[in-house]
Amino acid sequence: MKIFSWDLLGRQNGYGNNITAVNIANVREVIESENPDICILYSYWLAYADKLELEKLGYECTVNLDYPERDCRNRVLVAAKFPFSIKGAPTSLKFFQKDWVEMELVIGEEMVFDLLAVKVPSSFTHTLQNEKINTADSRKKFFQILLSKFVDYSNSSTPSMIIGNLNLNQKTSLSHYQDKYSGYLTDISSQQQPNKTEYCFVNDALNSTNNIIQSYAPIKKPYAEYGYRIVEINRKEDKNGNSNQ
Repeated sequence: MKIFSWDLLGRQNGYGNNITAVNIANVREVIESENPDICILYSYWLAYADKLELEKLGYECTVNLDYPERDCRNRVLVAAKFPFSIKGAPTSLKFFQKDWVEMELVIGEEMVFDLLAVKVPSSFTHTLQNEKINTADSRKKFFQILLSKFVDYSNSSTPSMIIGNLNLNQKTSLSHYQDKYSGYLTDISSQQQPNKTEYCFVNDALNSTNNIIQSYAPIKKPYAEYGYRIVEINRKEDKNGNSNQ
């Protein structure tokens, strides 16, 4: 199973997602070339749908569609080649429900896989008119709700993953949540970036001796602030070459 994640935050200014239509076509080429089983896009705009056309690449997509007329609002999109069912985002997230996608996927005949993809808000944001808005309270609330999911997943016998741009490291506000989260799940994301904000946490059921998990360093492109990341999860084979189920 190959999982692809990419924060599409543009590099032309510091306020919002502004990858051009031409570059969105390039993003599609990257996804088509990597051919992941699961594709997660943070800072996704509804306005990108016509250029990405992920359905034509064999994906079923899910994204929060609140306020569809605001097609340049950052959201989290998950596209998968496996059947899945959606678990609704906590309503207490209010505006930031758009940055939370939780689902249960059916992988093959025997594996059920829980996935939560998020992008945590920073302490402030900007409107499309570049007006600064304080979102510190929403950020704290998001972390608190997310912590409850870490607890749930740590106690679950279902293979589970929390992946996302948490906007969190030792230099950010509320940095203590980094240690809290690591106390429940294992971060298997690449450790090559000292001030990284993107993480991939897995529970013991997924991080088992029956699985081989490989997480690669981000691959940068000139038109995006973040590089895209690949995580591969494969079942170990027994001495007869059969996959352990």
